Amino acid sequence: MANDLRVLVVEDDQFTREMYVTILEKSSFSVTATAHGAAGLSEAQKGGFDVILLDLMMPQMDGLTFLKKLKEFPPTKINGPIIVLSNLAYGEAKEEALKLGAIDFLVKADMEPKEVVAAVTEATASSGNKGKLEDDKEATDKDEGEDII
Repeated sequence: MANDLRVLVVEDDQFTREMYVTILEKSSFSVTATAHGAAGLSEAQKGGFDVILLDLMMPQMDGLTFLKKLKEFPPTKINGPIIVLSNLAYGEAKEEALKLGAIDFLVKADMEPKEVVAAVTEATASSGNKGKLEDDKEATDKDEGEDII
């Protein structure tokens, strides 16, 4: 059964990107994937993703620049939480990512695929699926308005 939750994966490593896409789709998430930060930002600015998985070290635009630009030019339709997945274990990159709005910073080398799915599932549950809820509310409001007439 599909859960209608949308995940954006922004990851330059093809093997890692394909692994995330596969495990998330097997867990019934709808997945959009991009191979670099600039393409990921373009997708994120469209909005409506329940979770964004973001690598930090990528060509064309790194993850920290992605976070800064997304803050500077937010989407009109809200996105859910951003989880950074990187092999830059700790330090300034982690602090900066969290300051810029990421809700979690996971070290790829320490994560098994099922743990990534668990982190995405937890993030969607804790965020209340904001994007999905707004869509449902708009549809309900529209339906209610039609019933009154």
